[in-house]
Parts: sequence; structure tokens; C-alpha cells
Amino acid sequence: MQSASLSKNMIPKNLSTFSAYVYDSTGGEGVDVYVIDTGINIDHVEFEGRAHWGHTAIEDGVDEDGNGHGTHCAGTIASAKYGVAKKAQVHAVKVLGSNGSGPMSDVIAGVVWASNQAQAKAIEAIKEFRATGKTSHKGSVANMSLGGSRSPSLDTAIDTAVRNGMHFAVAAGNDNRDACSYSPAGAELAVTVGASTIGDERAYFSNYGKCVDIFAPGLNIKSTWIGDNTAQSILSGTSMASPHVAGLLAYYLSIRGTATFNPVLSGSSKALVSNWNPTAAVMAILPNWMSAFIPASFIEKNMPVSVSVESFYNEDGTLDVTQFGGITPAQLKKALIELGERDKLNDLPPETVNILAFNNATNAAGYPCNFAWAKAWIAWGEPGDASAWVGVSEKWDVAVWKLRVPSVDYFCSTRSLQLDRKLVQKPYKVAVFINLAFRPFKPVSHTTWMGIFVPMPHEGGVEVPK
Repeated sequence: MQSASLSKNMIPKNLSTFSAYVYDSTGGEGVDVYVIDTGINIDHVEFEGRAHWGHTAIEDGVDEDGNGHGTHCAGTIASAKYGVAKKAQVHAVKVLGSNGSGPMSDVIAGVVWASNQAQAKAIEAIKEFRATGKTSHKGSVANMSLGGSRSPSLDTAIDTAVRNGMHFAVAAGNDNRDACSYSPAGAELAVTVGASTIGDERAYFSNYGKCVDIFAPGLNIKSTWIGDNTAQSILSGTSMASPHVAGLLAYYLSIRGTATFNPVLSGSSKALVSNWNPTAAVMAILPNWMSAFIPASFIEKNMPVSVSVESFYNEDGTLDVTQFGGITPAQLKKALIELGERDKLNDLPPETVNILAFNNATNAAGYPCNFAWAKAWIAWGEPGDASAWVGVSEKWDVAVWKLRVPSVDYFCSTRSLQLDRKLVQKPYKVAVFINLAFRPFKPVSHTTWMGIFVPMPHEGGVEVPK
């Protein structure tokens, strides 16, 4: 098994000498990722037959990537060697020419085409679930590593696609300016991605501002290329950062998107849900586990025998597919975060794929902490403290998160944690977090924000225990 590239090694938060990207072998399975770009070298060996030509929106009508940019992005998303979600299916949606540019109308047409494909797959998944009780489709993601001046039409197309259940990762832009001045970076419902350095700092060229949701590796990224079916290239830019997050979204959907993957509903979480039912569980595969609590009577009333886009309706004939809807990126963040409880730490359920990760951190003096395996969890924290604390005692503690994770120090002794402006002393175990974690997005009070920490799998040199 080959090692993933350096940028993938940064997906687990930079704890000591973390040198491998740990991932579940099925990561990305059942998820379709639409790469809205210059096309994809679909015959590249690193895609293992999982790359497909979807649609050519530009006038040249040539179904190939004559630039390389789209192939590079697709490789970061799903290639065997360089990809985050190594089992995802990638689909080329060509909206830019060989010179890397194209009219806004073609870009919008590509977004609409991808959104329609995603809705069609969701509908087929519902039909499959109704017939068999299960489905292989787990959701749809799009990546847009492109940008231009602000376009309300493009932003609206993307926001509509997200409301229809598609997850969008978009590049923030490379002008070292406010990302809100650009599209699709300024689209409200997309996940806008800035570029970070190997030191977890903002890359000097990366756009910034309130429209940027998260940062991801964007310097010296190696991935697939054009010219032959084994070509590779190293590029930098927010164009390289966005596919990391698109791959991450695909990875999450693959392990959370099926109707059978319901550990999030176990224990106290499930007790809070009175309307959970197997019929509505199909909604989880769109994926929207919150919508899976819709009463079965609602679905039965509104689900026709012959399924098509036009045939989803309410009694007054107004029900849209979007209301069955996919989950927006913000909703997915919220759904994950709500597994935690305020001022209380909850382990993820033991059935969750890859909840274990290894950390071999050393203390400030260079001596190793006791090696330990630890579950990842979701917790509360103050946005002003970006430290990650590592220890080896018997109880859980929380590392505090803010939007951009800088380089941090690690300790093997008990530390203080601020929750709601109250210092709480707790011992803690070794834990590993992902530096691409979704940003704290919702103010709970004037002093406390919610943050999420999630594990990522990796390969090479470290065995994830059974």
C-alpha cells in the first residue's frame, strides 16, 4: 500500500511526527463527485476506472482535459494514490477550455447539469430503497476550483443545487483579497476553501474573509495530470485546497450516508427522536439524517408509485424534490455537532468507521508521551484558543478549535480548558483531530461557539485496531 501525498498527511491535525494519512478502505464508496472544471483524464491509472466523462458545456465539444487543472483536482479528490476519498466516483463536467477560462454561462450550465444528475441519482436511490430496503448511493458532491467576479446568477445556481442536496466545495481565490468579492467563493451555501501552508498558516495568495469557511492544504500539491495515463504534477493554489474538502465531504458521506449507518441515532440521541422510522430512513442516503425523522405517513402520502422529478407532489401539487432534499453543508455540520452536548463530552458510537487514530506525540522536552489509542469526539470550546492538548490519563478532555489551526505545542500534563468562560480542570488522553475540521459556525451565546472535531483514516505504518 503506497503512502499518500504530504497534503493528505496534514489532514490529521499536525500532532508530532504524524507521517501517514489514515483512511478507511471504503472511503468515498457510493458517492459521486462532479468536478466542474477543465475536464478529467478519465483513463489515468490512479482513478482505477472510477473516473467518468459527464458533460461538456463549452463550445469546443471535446470530451477531454486539454489543460490538466481538472485532472489535478479530481486526483486530489479520489485518485488511489493522492485522493482523500479513494473509492469515490468522479465525473468530468467541462466548463473551461484548454486555456483554463470560459464564459460564465457555460459554468452555470455545468452547475445545473451536475445538480440535475445528483437529483436523478437521489430519486433512483429512493426507488431502490423502497424496493430492497437498501441503496448503494450515498450522496453527491461538487468541486469548483475556479472563480471570477461576483455573479449573482452563478451563486444562485450553486445555492439552489445545495438546497437540492448537493454538497459544494469551492475555491476562495488566489488574489489575497476578500473572497466575498468573487463567485463562486461568495455563494452562501457552498463550503468556501482557502489555502493553507504546511505550517497551518494562510497561504500568502489565498483570499480570506467572512466568506471563507475553512482552510486546506494548497501549496505544492502533487496529483494526477494529463499527457499520459500515469502523469503527475505539483501545483499550488486554492484550486488545490478545495478538492481536499470535496474529498472530505465525499468521505463523510460514504461512511454516514447509508440507511444502515445509523449509529448516530443510538443512545440518548435516538431517544430524542420520536418520529424515527425505517421508511423515512431512506432520507439519510441523500444524505440527510435529520430529514430521516420525517413521519412515514408524510413520505407515503407524497411518494408516487412511478418516481420522476415531476411526480413528487403534495396534496396541493406543490411538493418539490428539494423538500426531500439533500442536506446543506451547514446542516451536515450541525447534525454532527448536535451529537455532542453542551459542557459535556460524548464519544462517537463504537460502530462508527475509523473512530480510532494513533498519535505518537512527544512532550516539550522531546520525550514521548505514553502511546495510546483514543476515540475522537465532539465538544464545546472557545473560539479564541487554538491550542490542542495531548495527555495520557483516564478521562476525556477537549482540544479547543478556531477557524484556522496554527502550529501548536503539545503537552503530556493536565491543562486548563475554558468552557463558557469557566476554567475546568480535566485530565485527558491522546487524541487526534483533523485540521480540515469544519469551522465553528453557530454562536450559542455571547461567549461560546460550537466546534467539531472528527477523525480521518490513514494508511502506511500504523495499524488501526479492530
